[in-house]
Amino acid sequence: MTKFPHGLCPLGCGMDVALYTDPAMLEGVYAEATDLPNKPYPSIEGLKNMQAVYPILALTRKKPEDFVDASFVTELDKSGYIDSLYKQANAGAAK
Repeated sequence: MTKFPHGLCPLGCGMDVALYTDPAMLEGVYAEATDLPNKPYPSIEGLKNMQAVYPILALTRKKPEDFVDASFVTELDKSGYIDSLYKQANAGAAK
């Protein structure tokens, strides 16, 4: 079983939540969490896939970009805030 770094333990570590007490389930949750992008920009490709899977006229009439506003994430990214969080996390993990 994976030894989770301090502060990165998914739900269930130290909590009595039945869904997250199975070691195999915890492995899957942790694997998915570590696969998330560092910078959470909206996925235009993901929205294009949604339009292909759900051919609802109101959905397909618009461009994927019409459904997102990345300005909040862009502002955090340009300010260096997101990078600073990862620097802090990496410094803490190195201790």
